[in-house]
Amino acid sequence: MVVARMALAASLEAMLLERYAGTRSRAAVSKLANKVQPLEHSLSPLEPSPSPKEDPILAISAKLDLLDSLKFGLGYSVLQRYTAEFLDESAFELWSIMAAVLFTTGLSPEAIGTLFKKHPCLFASAVRSPDNVKELFEWMREQGILEKDALRVVNRFPLVLQTDVGGCLEPRVAYLCEELGMSRGEVIPSLVRHPELLSVESAWVLRRIVYYRDGLGLTGEDLSALFRAQPSAFAADVERYLVPMTETLRDYFDLERSAHLVVKSGLLSRSVDTVRARIGVWIDLGLGKDDLRVALRRFPRLLCYPVADAKYQEKLKFLRTEMAVNLPSAIRAFPAIVSYSLENRIRPRALAVKALGGGRKAVTVQQMAMTEAAFIKLHGLDTASYAAFVQRLREDER
Repeated sequence: MVVARMALAASLEAMLLERYAGTRSRAAVSKLANKVQPLEHSLSPLEPSPSPKEDPILAISAKLDLLDSLKFGLGYSVLQRYTAEFLDESAFELWSIMAAVLFTTGLSPEAIGTLFKKHPCLFASAVRSPDNVKELFEWMREQGILEKDALRVVNRFPLVLQTDVGGCLEPRVAYLCEELGMSRGEVIPSLVRHPELLSVESAWVLRRIVYYRDGLGLTGEDLSALFRAQPSAFAADVERYLVPMTETLRDYFDLERSAHLVVKSGLLSRSVDTVRARIGVWIDLGLGKDDLRVALRRFPRLLCYPVADAKYQEKLKFLRTEMAVNLPSAIRAFPAIVSYSLENRIRPRALAVKALGGGRKAVTVQQMAMTEAAFIKLHGLDTASYAAFVQRLREDER
């Protein structure tokens, strides 16, 4: 028996080295081969003349062929990470069943292939708990989650493939609906955008809700709006992110409700150092603390934009030089201008008025929020001439 096991390990090592030549080291392959052979309980020991069905090397090779046909090296990865499940004598059949089951939940064959390639744990789940993945995708379909969004959930939060639907996912969704006073149809879209929240225990979420409600004074309506806009805020570490960011804004601007601003601004996903650097950039551009304080109240997401980047510096330069605006005054009055596209909105509108409208009315930053039709009407431009000018401008910029 010992000799047979040694022979099996040697044969497996030779096969793996030949198959994955140049992509895996001999040491790694040898380690894997020796890891495999004690677990070969479901395969018969080597015999003098084994049939293909009984030969463990051929059985392993057939599974590697299947997985490597999806993506070269996938077979090795699954064998290495999920050795016991890979070697299960029913694995081949269970993998095929899993693919068929996923197809019945509405996934396309292409999506199923992509899912298996991206998440090798599916090969293990198919052996350990084949019904769980089926229940997951059926549950997501029942929630109105489309195929592309279901795949997004899995790609962002792969552990969901191993999470119990009835015992974990369903109770957490129901809890969020109850605590936030929202319908399931309102909660699910936010969870699709931030599926990691499905891994957060209800007690942790409750601590966030209590802090936002009692500590910051957010109303039930505020909490619902926050969950729609920034579901990650309900998984954030208050002590690590919210409190330091709050203190930073309070130190700079003496904002009475700085914590409320942080929650609504999306700054929880940024570091304190990043926010301090962006404040410094705005100050270097001539804005005072009072300008920034007013701008933040009007547009809480102002500090989420990396204004030091070339893209934003070019936009601000255009405002100063081509539109001749006073930057501190413009940002104070309409801070959302940083979110508008220079190429698709700001530059075409400003230059079109200069070229076609004779400059009878000044173009202001606030006008960038207008619809195109309203902007054209305000400046008395001809619609066809405006469209032709913008088209030529874009062609020149290519």
